[in-house]
Amino acid sequence: LYTGLEIHSPDVSISHATIQHNYGEGVYATAGAMMASSTISNSSGYGVYASSAITLTNNTISNNGSYPLRISAGNISASLAATNTFSGNSPNALQAVGATLSGSHSWATWLAAYPVHIGSLTVASGASLALPAGMELRFGSETRFDVGGALMAIGTETQPITMTANSGT
Repeated sequence: LYTGLEIHSPDVSISHATIQHNYGEGVYATAGAMMASSTISNSSGYGVYASSAITLTNNTISNNGSYPLRISAGNISASLAATNTFSGNSPNALQAVGATLSGSHSWATWLAAYPVHIGSLTVASGASLALPAGMELRFGSETRFDVGGALMAIGTETQPITMTANSGT
């Protein structure tokens, strides 16, 4: 199979499933869906490629040939409600496609365990983005981070928030 599971309907709920050994993505989602307590592993591409919001809760996404998760930066707070584990992916980081954020966004604390490789990101006027302590944002070449609204990036001495260039790792 090129993609293990393609989701094109928001009416999809998956729990306690194993999706593995696919030539491309483990899961390719174009519509919102819910996936919980499942394992997505050993695919040659992304673990999960989501072009829309997808709710991921308590999943293990491991040993994939690309990022464990590719998602729009605008869908991060809505999509990643609870702990998921990423390990052994290449790279073992979240890929967030650039977006313009409107409304209130708060990225989950557990995300600070993984670098977020991000495209251009805009926090629009009237919008807000809260980043957890320890978050590492890595920006690709020719990308930017524009804040016209509110940004709460409050790190600590032992868990600073880092914003840097993506060195490819």
